[in-house]
Amino acid sequence: MILKEVKSGTIDIESNGFMLMLQFNCNCDDVLPYCQAMCCKMRMGYNAMLTDEEAERLGHVDVVKDNSVFKFLPHKADYSCIHLENDRCKVHDQKPRMCMEEHCSPRGNMGDPTIKRRFGGWLLLPNNPASFERPVVQKFI
Repeated sequence: MILKEVKSGTIDIESNGFMLMLQFNCNCDDVLPYCQAMCCKMRMGYNAMLTDEEAERLGHVDVVKDNSVFKFLPHKADYSCIHLENDRCKVHDQKPRMCMEEHCSPRGNMGDPTIKRRFGGWLLLPNNPASFERPVVQKFI
């Protein structure tokens, strides 16, 4: 179901019978007033692994797993990205490769050849008609 049409696509609610998914099937710049940079705020479940060059340039935290060290983009105390300011990326033109190559929804930024991985959207719980009364959805309808 289309919630809103924007310049580059749509904001949708999709259901597979078990889950409701909020999908931003458009370009990120067009959807920022609605998603408010959700992917940059929910850093506990979504964090960008960095190359050595990106870690040096952007700052990093080290995570050790199985005797290997991985460099990740740090987050603030509220779990938002350290480079997020007023729902905008301060390093957008030089953002990490992982941020460039991923999109939160299956049909977002379809014309962007740098996107290598697309996700299913944002899970809305619970899956019942009352979900449509939730504030995150209410702003669209």
